[in-house]
Amino acid sequence: MAFIDGHGQFTKPVLQIVSQTISSVTSVTINAGQADLGIDATITPQSSSSRILIMAAISFDTTRQNEAGGWRIKRGGPNGTLIGNAAQVGSRYAVHSGFQANADMDQSSRRTMILHLDHPNTTSSTEYSIVPYKRESNNMTVYLNRAKNDPWSIYHNCYFNGVWKLMEYDHDAIRRAYPTEVQKIADGKGIFDWDGNPFTVDQSKVDAARVEIDKEVYKIKRSREYPDWRTQLEYIYDHGIEKWKTDMVDPIKAKYPKPSS
Repeated sequence: MAFIDGHGQFTKPVLQIVSQTISSVTSVTINAGQADLGIDATITPQSSSSRILIMAAISFDTTRQNEAGGWRIKRGGPNGTLIGNAAQVGSRYAVHSGFQANADMDQSSRRTMILHLDHPNTTSSTEYSIVPYKRESNNMTVYLNRAKNDPWSIYHNCYFNGVWKLMEYDHDAIRRAYPTEVQKIADGKGIFDWDGNPFTVDQSKVDAARVEIDKEVYKIKRSREYPDWRTQLEYIYDHGIEKWKTDMVDPIKAKYPKPSS
């Protein structure tokens, strides 16, 4: 998959894309907290080093109140972890996109775009949810794919479906395929060489690099589970080489076998 910007075309390997389109019209009432509108998608990263690019376009409206609130991204479902907090958020409320207060009581809906890069650091199935959040303790209704005062009239605007995507990028494979050519991988901007120029990668080379990386995963898992070398030396001194092999080495090798090819 290639992405194009004002400087020309550059390629970023994409391992997988999960897309959801919501065409239904629905609403939910919030009172000092969040609610679930069913804006959920699940992805299983192929590598713990992968980054997940979350992109969403949401058509919505709210009851016309100038109050603090907006859209939040949660990892682990609607009640999961709020991701992407600013370092200095403190006691302030945090959202990825505000409600863009519309207090004129017309029939126009609103539309927001959300773009966020996450590093879940896992290869397990991961659910992402986008939820509406409101800070104050009085009721606000959030409408999805419609306006609050919607007469279904030909004189008022229609509403695009809500669409969002999860995209997984493979940083490790890019680095393995181009160890000297690539200086910087800037998510959302591109891949650059040592002169700062956009660098185009060959997807087949990146795919091959991923295959080689996957073959070496067993080494990493083994190294993490072996005791430190001092403990191993003491065990050899006390019990001998053969006992060290059977008690410490062989079980871990059996647990993480070397791939056959």
